[in-house]
Amino acid sequence: MSGIVWLASYPKSGNTWLRLFLANYFAANRPLGRPLELNQAISFGIGDSGVDRYRRAGMDQDDQSQQSMAQVRPLVHRQVAQQNAQGVTFVKTHNACIHVAGVPLITPDATAGAILVVRNPFDVAVSFGHHTGMPIERAVQALATDTYYVPADETYVDQFPTSWQRFQASWIDAAGLSPLVLRYEDMVRSPMATFAQVLTFLNARIDEARLADSIQATDFDTLAGQEKAHGFAEGDPHGKVPFFREGRIGVWQGVLSAEQVENLKQACGKELTRLGYVDENGVLTSLTKGSESAST
Repeated sequence: MSGIVWLASYPKSGNTWLRLFLANYFAANRPLGRPLELNQAISFGIGDSGVDRYRRAGMDQDDQSQQSMAQVRPLVHRQVAQQNAQGVTFVKTHNACIHVAGVPLITPDATAGAILVVRNPFDVAVSFGHHTGMPIERAVQALATDTYYVPADETYVDQFPTSWQRFQASWIDAAGLSPLVLRYEDMVRSPMATFAQVLTFLNARIDEARLADSIQATDFDTLAGQEKAHGFAEGDPHGKVPFFREGRIGVWQGVLSAEQVENLKQACGKELTRLGYVDENGVLTSLTKGSESAST
């Protein structure tokens, strides 16, 4: 396997946890019982939307139109795919697997595979709202909007999460891709089995002691403690809103109104059923409820 392995997720769904786990597991010189420092571990894998990478590939500094980004994107992905000639390059993305300006956001010939992390949209809405400073109603609306995107700024090019439903379907149904689908809720409730699936998918040797230790190294309390002590490069630059705020399953209960829950159920439709969050009668399953915590 060579090329890009995409670590794909809707924002605030567990992507960071997966990256930190992989960093700790594959750190060859890390002794068991000694977690990697948070801001060291997070460098494992790169983001797909850094504007500097696009500029180095030829995008005009004064032109961040969708057409300009689309022209450069395949070259950016091919350059990233070639960074590790002996294996894969892990790349984090919050982009849906769709076309924009006639060009795929995920370049097929640069892609070796994908791991899709999904989390129930009720908890995502709450976590996303806190992370971005959006009112909860606005976060719910974003998850329900097929055209939702995050416009470019001085750091990132445009990003296209779209709606929660469109995002999941775009990855699961992508032609020729067959991503490994991980539910955040399974990562929390059955971490040994779930993360072992990741290693199997990557054709990596499973060392059960190292697997258990890497899960422990990235549990919620450990990561929250590291963030509190040293800050987090991908968190709030002012340190006012913790990134590792609350990783519980079912945090939406008591936060979302009945109307907001119903709006998300309607907007997220068949993907809720396909992923096991809603049964055939439209009733929320036990996957969406609980008090377990992890990192998010």
